[in-house]
Amino acid sequence: MATQKRSNGKSTAKRKSAAEKRREQEVRDTRRKLSVVLFVVGVSSAVGYMAYRYNTTSRSADYSKEERVSTNHAMAEVVLDHTDQWDDQQVVCIV
Repeated sequence: MATQKRSNGKSTAKRKSAAEKRREQEVRDTRRKLSVVLFVVGVSSAVGYMAYRYNTTSRSADYSKEERVSTNHAMAEVVLDHTDQWDDQQVVCIV
């Protein structure tokens, strides 16, 4: 707030008009809306990229059903060959 000096030397605060208060509120609302929009755009971009990356970089994305099953069985055998921890249990590996 701006201050003015009275003729007696005391300072008084200049009050803001209703139009100035409305303008300040509009600016705050615009900033808040812009922040929300940018947040939504950022989150949707990140989620979209993660979905794209998951769908395009999966090693087994192009496997047929038979290839996937045979690879899963092969990986289960590798796990059982390298550890004794699950010898008495059924091991399932998903590729």
